[in-house]
Amino acid sequence: MTKEMMFSVDIYVYSDESGVFDYKHRKYFVYGGLLFIDKMTRDEAIRRYRSAEQNFRKKAKYKNLPELKASKLAPDDRRDLFKLTSCYDRFVFVINMNALDKRKTFADKHSKNRYLDWAYKVGLKKVFQSLIERGSILRGEPVTLHCFIDEHSTATNGIYDLKNAIYHEFHEGTLNYRYDVFHKPILHDSELEVTVKYVNSECNELIRAADIIANRALFEAENNALYKIASDTMCFRLFPTDKEIF
Repeated sequence: MTKEMMFSVDIYVYSDESGVFDYKHRKYFVYGGLLFIDKMTRDEAIRRYRSAEQNFRKKAKYKNLPELKASKLAPDDRRDLFKLTSCYDRFVFVINMNALDKRKTFADKHSKNRYLDWAYKVGLKKVFQSLIERGSILRGEPVTLHCFIDEHSTATNGIYDLKNAIYHEFHEGTLNYRYDVFHKPILHDSELEVTVKYVNSECNELIRAADIIANRALFEAENNALYKIASDTMCFRLFPTDKEIF
């Protein structure tokens, strides 16, 4: 099949964050989420998660909540929802803030947002490398990446900046001028389209599912048990690494 005859692969990513990106009060900050390589599986996950939440709504303590976020759920109920997502591709990116260059990363709001966007796109790149390695994406295959992120994460120009950052990281590669290091692209021979949409978690089941995953990862990190969440996810990335160049 020629490149012109290939159908675009639609990949759906749903993510949320847990923790506060403030090293003075917390040690870890986490991104957690789900990835689907076809719409049918994505829609099935929505139906299953919605059904589980409807069963929880029968409990008096949840009836009047606008949404069932991890922070509002009993531990057993959080655990059940986490298990429900186990049959899908899950990812977790954990940032150890104590190991960061604090003067550089936390200098101002812009530098904090820049680091978070960088960590997110590099983490997502590792997710895609896993998809390529297992054959879920073929090299040269057109890809449309749909990223859905909880809207509380957004900042001014955030959608445009993150969308372009992901595209260039995946398709063009990026050059760190300070260290003269080039980070190679992984989809340079594919047609790539990236969309980023910030959504209200009250209206999106899979963003709430991502919240459950991120919350679980933060809990394991704070209890020195990151190995548990790493073994439970398709892709796990810890920042910073010894070789990290930002």
